[in-house]
Amino acid sequence: SGPLAEMAESGSLGFASPLTLPPYLALTATRRYSVISVLTDDEQHAAEQVRKAVTLYQAEYKERYGVEETSVRNVLDKASLSGASRPVGVSLHFLQALVRTLGNDQLRTEEVAEIMTRATAQAKLSVVEAFMPGCMVEHTHFVSHGWRERFCDLISALEDYHQRAVRVTSSTTRTIEGPVNISIQEPHVDDSDTDPARVPYFWLDIFAKNQHLVNSSGTEQELRDMVGAASVFVPVFEKWPHPGVLSRSWCLFEFYHAITQHKPCEPALVSSVSAAIDDGFLKSAGAPGPWVYGTSRNEGESWEQWDASPEQLRLIESVDFSKAQARFETDKERIDRSVSDSIGFNELNRVVREALIENLFTARCIMRKQETFRDFYL
Repeated sequence: SGPLAEMAESGSLGFASPLTLPPYLALTATRRYSVISVLTDDEQHAAEQVRKAVTLYQAEYKERYGVEETSVRNVLDKASLSGASRPVGVSLHFLQALVRTLGNDQLRTEEVAEIMTRATAQAKLSVVEAFMPGCMVEHTHFVSHGWRERFCDLISALEDYHQRAVRVTSSTTRTIEGPVNISIQEPHVDDSDTDPARVPYFWLDIFAKNQHLVNSSGTEQELRDMVGAASVFVPVFEKWPHPGVLSRSWCLFEFYHAITQHKPCEPALVSSVSAAIDDGFLKSAGAPGPWVYGTSRNEGESWEQWDASPEQLRLIESVDFSKAQARFETDKERIDRSVSDSIGFNELNRVVREALIENLFTARCIMRKQETFRDFYL
């Protein structure tokens, strides 16, 4: 039985006379056909979900901003691209539309990645190339995130970040005179989200990287290039303590290259994480000791010194590149070898820990809408 066997028996395969397949061959043909049929259905459904999300977000973008996306942003020429990773970004509007289209807020990011892989199975391209070939927009922000948390938490963190990013229109430098003059960047804030030129475009691996070439030999260099092409590095903390981004080899690898390429680091946080980070800093009782500390103030008020709590410090000190994990053991071995042959684990841990505490304190001040001036002691 089966379509292939029926075609053979009817002569429609092109033979001069009807052909009866041997039972074992007919069974094999039927099984192969059935497997292909099931996979094709999954792929078609996944592709349709992505197409629906793209159509939805493009319509909402035009309704919000009154223009086509391609009239605002530089669109990349597909022919000029090479490698598995693309310097392309997706907007929050697409991500929100995709969440609504998928209709399941319990999906983990790795499960969404599997859906995106099925959606692009025929094209063997990244999601952006396969479904948005006419509007491949250069990314402005590189997003580093874990895959084991809920996808909706990732999007929630980026929603909060997006609101902060589009509110800042420009900044001016103001000097505070004292024993040491301090220069502060004062942002000019506009609470309206009506200027499409301020919309960040996020480089997210599951959309910008060809997931059919995940273990390519050039992955490390491509990630360095993608981090380098971004204006801002955005690590995502979907939970606290022990966010996935601090325990995954690739995420720490990206963090390190953001630091060495002097990229501004601006964490994206879900609301529960924001509260936990705020609680992780305590008002200092006196001169700095072995704590990590910074100073902040509300406009027109006195500077206050803050120490990291013991719990916060323990979390920072637990960041250890040598203990980080990767989905594929071969990836971890390759990354570890690269670190050992260059900076070494001890120095890498030191650099990442210092950058992490600085960025946590900065994020806290942003949440409190405070000015910030930092002196850090480890």
